[in-house]
Amino acid sequence: MIAVMGIDLDGFKEVNDTYGHLAGDEVLVKAAGRIRDSIRESDLLARPGGDEFIIVFDRLERRDPAYCLAETILQKLSEEMELQGHPVVLGASIGIAFYPDHGTNPQDLLRYADLALYEAKRDGKGCFRSLVIP
Repeated sequence: MIAVMGIDLDGFKEVNDTYGHLAGDEVLVKAAGRIRDSIRESDLLARPGGDEFIIVFDRLERRDPAYCLAETILQKLSEEMELQGHPVVLGASIGIAFYPDHGTNPQDLLRYADLALYEAKRDGKGCFRSLVIP
């Protein structure tokens, strides 16, 4: 089994609006480091753009390790970071898709992870979701 996670930073726009884009870039670097420190060396971490990250978490026998990873990432990304001498607290929302349940190709897995991410944001942010496929 493989998990594809879509991660979106909550509150990132406010950082850019308040502190500027250079500060926003600093937040992205810090967030990427926190995510990278949470995953295994064999996992893939990418930033396709904006404040979104993708993780490919493979060699799973069940879903629980992906859910634990999502909880860890949510906790790390909600920890205070210093930005231009000011404490800043963001957060994240995560959508998770599983191979083969949500699809057998990268496009379908990314699409389902994105749909689950938007469900997490709709449910109040700061959480993770995975869609149930009937």
